[in-house]
Amino acid sequence: MGESNSHNVVGIDGGGTSCRIGLLARGEFVQVQTGPANVTTDLERALANISQGLRDVADKAGLALEAVSKMPAFVGLAGVLDAKMANCVARGLPLTDARVADDRISMLAGALGGQNGTVAGIGTGSFLARQSDLGVQLIGGHGFVLGDDASGAWMGRRLLAHCLLVQDGIASATGLSAAALDHFGGQPKHLIEFARHAAPKDFGALAPQVLSAARDGDAAGLAIVRRGVEYVVAGLDALGWTRDEALCMTGGLGPHYARFLPDEVATAVVQPRGTALDGAILLAQRMAGETMVRAQ
Repeated sequence: MGESNSHNVVGIDGGGTSCRIGLLARGEFVQVQTGPANVTTDLERALANISQGLRDVADKAGLALEAVSKMPAFVGLAGVLDAKMANCVARGLPLTDARVADDRISMLAGALGGQNGTVAGIGTGSFLARQSDLGVQLIGGHGFVLGDDASGAWMGRRLLAHCLLVQDGIASATGLSAAALDHFGGQPKHLIEFARHAAPKDFGALAPQVLSAARDGDAAGLAIVRRGVEYVVAGLDALGWTRDEALCMTGGLGPHYARFLPDEVATAVVQPRGTALDGAILLAQRMAGETMVRAQ
């Protein structure tokens, strides 16, 4: 986890699919997983799942919930859009010393081990984040409707849009577009009906086909992936990333993008040092250290 493990702390990493809660106490680490914890999508459910997870992790560690609730806790959650939401979440949890933040903060800390550098987190959604001596900068993570460029959901949507352009005679057919159209029975109406009801994860399920086609040189697959690369590179420029800084490509798709990056970017790519939960524990450790310094 990168830094001193001398403090008893709690780390929480919550997203739209599940929530992981880690407890570092008496030099031992235990963790549990519970249900979704996106506080914008469903605040009440998120708080209930986190609270249950805290009870579960206390039981697993053989500790009373009251003891766990007093430990410094870093809570990184999807859907924490501002300080008002963070305060609302903190008040709703059985924790007396909790710092609630956007889950990208703990992802950044975990991937970089608390060091400076940049993370491009690309899965069903996407974001970029940079840690420097000036602090943390975040871009992206705005959701599927208006953002999540380069993500799996974005890839799937662009593939289906390309298929419609092929049907209209505007774009050229490729093996990828033919396979995608065949999947929908060769009927654009079926494709459109799918898109009307599809969630980001449903679009994202098409991303492996796009990546596979791009690796094989399919023109449509390459065009989609290269557009995603353009977004990543533009994001790095916007963050002020420099070539001597570490770059972690994380998430389900991030590592697959690495082979398509420009050489000057690809040479900076390093393996993540840890997970978002590792990052939450690390940041909770820092909280505990700060508390000790103030108390002296």
